[in-house]
Amino acid sequence: MKIRVLFIFILIGTLLGCSGPVRLSSQNLAYIYQKDKNLLESKMVVHHLNAVNSDLHFSISSKNLLYSKKPDDNTYSAKLKLSYVIFKSFDNTEIVDSASHWINDTTQILSNDNIYAKIPLRLAYPGQYVIKVTVSDLIKNIFEHKIISINKSDFVSAQNFLVVDKKTDLPLLTNAIQNREVKVFYSYKDVEQLNVYQYNRLFQIPPPPFSNQSINDFDFTPDQTYGITINDSNYAKIKIPEGSFGMISSSVNTTEGVTLFNFNETYPKLKSPLDMVAPMRYICTNKEFGELLNAENHKKAVDTYWLRCASGDAKTAKILIQNYYHRVEEANNYFTSYVEGWKTDRGMINIIFGKPSVVYVNETTQTWIYGEENTQSALQFQFQKVNNPFTEKDYRLIRSPLHKKPWYAMVERWRKGRITDEY
Repeated sequence: MKIRVLFIFILIGTLLGCSGPVRLSSQNLAYIYQKDKNLLESKMVVHHLNAVNSDLHFSISSKNLLYSKKPDDNTYSAKLKLSYVIFKSFDNTEIVDSASHWINDTTQILSNDNIYAKIPLRLAYPGQYVIKVTVSDLIKNIFEHKIISINKSDFVSAQNFLVVDKKTDLPLLTNAIQNREVKVFYSYKDVEQLNVYQYNRLFQIPPPPFSNQSINDFDFTPDQTYGITINDSNYAKIKIPEGSFGMISSSVNTTEGVTLFNFNETYPKLKSPLDMVAPMRYICTNKEFGELLNAENHKKAVDTYWLRCASGDAKTAKILIQNYYHRVEEANNYFTSYVEGWKTDRGMINIIFGKPSVVYVNETTQTWIYGEENTQSALQFQFQKVNNPFTEKDYRLIRSPLHKKPWYAMVERWRKGRITDEY
């Protein structure tokens, strides 16, 4: 796969309508967990360069864009618009900055390439912000939104580091690095060594949403500690062993830094038929799950299970498999924290119930609503953000006995082959 680094055209100006800005926390942000299979699937991260300047790193696969052919020179062209608004916070309507950027990609041969661009931001230290980014394919006439919390309150937190693929020399834009060796850039030059706190842990799936089971606190004592040297080019090299994660810090006196996860070489996609068994724990009985784990042929056992759910209909079984594992991979893409996304509370709810119709977000909570809001039949889940040094994506579901009936009803729908949305 090739990578194209593109320049951008910038128009700075207000992006607000005549009615004025609206608090993000009062808006339905369900679009950040998109349902449409025709997605742009862009990736982006914020990196702080110094007390004034930051960068928004952006990438997208050309396979997700629509190219128009120019008849005069037989070239293909795609047109993207990237717009952003930076707020003080989810609950604050004050606009810090806004702008629009145009990205044009022209090529003679259509291929599956990664397109990369870097957009400068001016973000004053100290401060915490929220950026809402809209990416539009101007030819395909589709768009997607991303919302990123920005922490520029110190010089040691995750966004002061930039993780770069050693082979391509471009930002990875993900903390799940698979089996790659990567370069870790640190913005400030008075540090000669980064400290790595490595964890080799196995984590269980979360209890059901109605459970009163206590959840053990994380033991933050690392399994291994070592240093990596920052070279003259201002980066250090590291490779995290498979099945481990490492928190990289610029100081021994802080519990902040950037954390890199190596779940396996194919993550966020599932690696093998055995990997397909583990997420089925949400819908299997103890006996069924034991039989799946101990089967000699895991692929055959998984296929047989879903065929039984589909009452022997192979077409329905195929749809069930596509649906279930699409949601598992969605959970990995959206909700990965210090565990795989499908093992998180939000991942669990996403797999069983699908995408919520309404999502409200603020600094500390997410509220998911299924069905029509403010009606008796609406189902609501609330997730509380956990203060976790490894990730900003650790949310814990507020469990309730009221969730028991809808949980078992939805699990039964899976077991009866009634989840028939096609992806």
